[in-house]
Amino acid sequence: RLLHDKPSSIKDSGLQPPVVESLSSDSAFSGTKSGTMDPTVVISTLDEEEQKPAKPAEMLIFDDSAHLNKVLMNLNKLRKNKQFCDVVLHVGSGQDVHEIYAHRAVVASVSPYLFELLAQKTKGTLQNQCKINGNFDISAFERLVDYAYTSRLEVPKSKMKAMYLAAAKLKVHPVTKYCGKYLVEHLTPENCTGVRAILVESMDQELVAEVDTYIRENIAEVVKSKELQSLPHIQVELVQHSNLEMDATNNKHLCHMVLDWMRSSFDQEGVLMETLTEKVHMLYLNLDRTLHDCNDIETGDAKDTEMIQDYKRLSRRLSQPKGSKTKGRPGITVTTPAKPRQFLYTRSDSSGSSSSDEEDRDWKIIATTSTGAHSTMGLAVVSGTMIVLSVVQRLNGPASTGDSSPEVCNTTLGYTTMPPMMSSRCSMGTAEFQGKLLVCGGYDRGECLRTVEAYNLATNRWTSLAPMQTPRGRCRRHRFVMASSM
Repeated sequence: RLLHDKPSSIKDSGLQPPVVESLSSDSAFSGTKSGTMDPTVVISTLDEEEQKPAKPAEMLIFDDSAHLNKVLMNLNKLRKNKQFCDVVLHVGSGQDVHEIYAHRAVVASVSPYLFELLAQKTKGTLQNQCKINGNFDISAFERLVDYAYTSRLEVPKSKMKAMYLAAAKLKVHPVTKYCGKYLVEHLTPENCTGVRAILVESMDQELVAEVDTYIRENIAEVVKSKELQSLPHIQVELVQHSNLEMDATNNKHLCHMVLDWMRSSFDQEGVLMETLTEKVHMLYLNLDRTLHDCNDIETGDAKDTEMIQDYKRLSRRLSQPKGSKTKGRPGITVTTPAKPRQFLYTRSDSSGSSSSDEEDRDWKIIATTSTGAHSTMGLAVVSGTMIVLSVVQRLNGPASTGDSSPEVCNTTLGYTTMPPMMSSRCSMGTAEFQGKLLVCGGYDRGECLRTVEAYNLATNRWTSLAPMQTPRGRCRRHRFVMASSM
């Protein structure tokens, strides 16, 4: 606003002079805690005539649209000539340190990371040198400084990963978003695990989820890539009692149960990653429906076969020089195993009670694929580290090399699949009668049933019996009444 009256004329006319009020520091700056670069100034006057907007005829507006670009272009020339630069960024470590001249105001306005760093550097010091910690790619860092002055970024495709990491560390969000989108749009079975690793490092969970989806859809090709050779490889063998058990195993649930076993080993025993990768771990399904290491099988037990004894000897030999590393962590209380999230012998791929729990990004199965009749391979995240997981099912017993299936009843610890009942039902009554399992009545979602079925363990078959005279189902605090003729 231009005041054509002289200061003396304002005083003589009796008008109040303009009052200039500056907001407090808390209200004058917004955005980050350290504030933005533009303070807010409020100009007010007590004269209502002075508050009226100027008429277009009295106001001249000159809009130079090229001015902003010219300023940045000239600042960039000054930077390259090392003129009026008020900061020297030292990037690198050891003897490989590069000096990058810049203007504080320019780089700080583009990178919130540099803004905070330079704001701390200027407190109580006039030094113009600033060391940038972190493993930055020098070429990517220099290109980001050029971007701050020119608003233009030129990145070779071979440098896209390095550029993404540098932009993520410096919090240059437009560049991070652009590079991340490019990486996800150009995923291949060969590079997807490496791309996922750098996305995890920058904590971009949305893009990580997109990569995980790609891996699940292309897991058969991903497990063949050479890039997996650089990942830790954890190998597990599950010993089972019969071929029927092996055929009935749900491989997806098996991998989740192996993951639960590894997590229990980390939490309760303080096992290190190198301990998990140093040998093939032999596990068995305990009566609590969780996987346990075969070293837990007591000597003389029916399951303590020659194969298990060889595994125990191998484990003792490997644990001798590193025994101190597998001890429990201090302050961790060993508790009884929690209920398993998955049941090994089920056709359903649903995760049961765990489906409502939020998936832990540091402990998860990304994808699995079958690599043989009784072998599974996949990618998982163990304690925040991506690993290759291999699971092989083995038959434990004297006839482990034979192809014939043992009898269903040869062991009380075995599992086998059962045929479905002749009619679907719930809330039924059950009882053991003459060596058979009787199932009587219940509900089929529509009505109460009178039908009765019997299961023969020897033949693994259901047969229909004479129906009851009265439909019966759930009875509160009463015995279930059954009646049928065999």
